[in-house]
Amino acid sequence: MVTTLKNDTFVPEVATMVATATFPNVLALGFAGSPFVRTLPATDAIGDEGDLVKFPRYDPLGEFADMTEDVALVPEKLKSSLDQAVVQVGGKAVEVTDFAQLSARGDPSQEVGRQVPVLASRYVDTKLVDEGETTALETNVAQTITWEVFVDSIITNWGDKAMQMVGGLVVHSKVMGDLMKLPEFKRADQLGMPGTIITGFVGALGTYPVFVSDRLTLTVGTPNTHTNLVFKRGALGLMFQRTLLVERDRDVLKKNWVIAADVRLAVHLFFDNPLPAIRLITQ
Repeated sequence: MVTTLKNDTFVPEVATMVATATFPNVLALGFAGSPFVRTLPATDAIGDEGDLVKFPRYDPLGEFADMTEDVALVPEKLKSSLDQAVVQVGGKAVEVTDFAQLSARGDPSQEVGRQVPVLASRYVDTKLVDEGETTALETNVAQTITWEVFVDSIITNWGDKAMQMVGGLVVHSKVMGDLMKLPEFKRADQLGMPGTIITGFVGALGTYPVFVSDRLTLTVGTPNTHTNLVFKRGALGLMFQRTLLVERDRDVLKKNWVIAADVRLAVHLFFDNPLPAIRLITQ
């Protein structure tokens, strides 16, 4: 087992409080108010790791029908369905000696309090990206991203509903660099929202919000190709059984502190017709 020694100093009491308080503010994709992630209320009853949990949704109603004088409309049921997703649990542990704690230089507790929630947020965002990449809709182009590539993709896959359905784009950092060179792209600070850069939000392509995440698939080749995701509004469901929990315990025989953190969640790509996500693969 790897333990932290004297030169890797750490103050566990402070780190646990800092990490737990910071976590909601560093989620890049699954933050409160995300345009394409619906966060369901936390519950202690959604199951254990590997269990299936239910994500409720309403089924769409049919189209309007022509009416005939003195002929009654036929009522249609508004049905609901229960999609299922797997409970996933991710965690991280650190073990430190008294020698390390007593020899602390600078403020290592601040650093641990910074790193733990960031790692937890990456875990959550990875699960959201992995779920988004399961969509069956795909546009694959042998070029870098452009406004024309984006428009062609959403029109081809979503038809006449495309322009009002887009909740946001999630792109690889390399693709973000390509986007920032386009005249149709506006940075977050140009939109008057510099504070939102703490999340994954980086700007807008036209009027559509753009988020950056290197959790997306990168396929190495000549050239490399990058999987990006275009989401409808509310395309993903995120249910926390418990958000970040950081605990500490004492090993009195070894005179060590053990710090353990975990997060428990389920994510799901909601079914819709057409499907609510597009894989947009570019160079």
